[in-house]
Amino acid sequence: CSMQQQFNTISSVKNKKDMPQYVPSSLKREVNDESGKCSGRMKTYNIIASFTVESQDTHKALRGIMTNYAYTLPDPSVPGRLSIWFTGGTIEPADEDAESVRAWKKIFGSPQPDKSEDPPGADKARQMAQNILLGAVSEPIDEQGMIGFHLKRPIGGHGSAFCDIIYMDDDLRVMRGHSGSIYLFKRAVFD
Repeated sequence: CSMQQQFNTISSVKNKKDMPQYVPSSLKREVNDESGKCSGRMKTYNIIASFTVESQDTHKALRGIMTNYAYTLPDPSVPGRLSIWFTGGTIEPADEDAESVRAWKKIFGSPQPDKSEDPPGADKARQMAQNILLGAVSEPIDEQGMIGFHLKRPIGGHGSAFCDIIYMDDDLRVMRGHSGSIYLFKRAVFD
C-alpha cells in the first residue's frame, strides 16, 4: 500500500443541518451554543487521502480514496489551536470501471481472515469493544465498493486531539499536530 496525495478540506458550518450529530461529551455545551448561532467558528475538518493497494491475485494496482470526517472548534484556552474530533469515514475505489470495482470488492468486500487462532466468540468480542469504546457503527459495502463507518462517541476535544496553527496566509498553512507532527498545506486551485 502506498499513499499518493492528501487533502485537508475545511469549511465553515453555517447551517444547523450541517452540525455534527455526535460530539465528545467535553464539547457538547460549546457545540450546542454554536448550533444556535451558526457563527462559522465551527468548521468541518475532513482528511482525504488517495492510495494504491496491489491485489495479490492479479498484481494490479487498485487506487482508493479514504476520507476521515471531523469537525473543529478554536480552543478557548490556547490561541491558534484548533480542537478536532473525528466522527467517521469512508474508504472507496477511485476507479469506477467494473473490473476495478470487482477487484476492490474481492479485497475489501468480505474479509476472510484466518481465525483458527482466535478463541470462540473473538469476532463478536472485537465488534462489541469497538461499539462500547467508540460507538463505532460500520456500514456494509455498497454496489460501488464504498465502506463507511461513524462514531457515536467521537474521538477528540479540547486538549485531546488538536492542531496548532504555526503559520497561515492565503495560500499556505503550517500546523503542528498534538503528537508533534508538522503538516504543510498548500491551497489547491481547481478549474
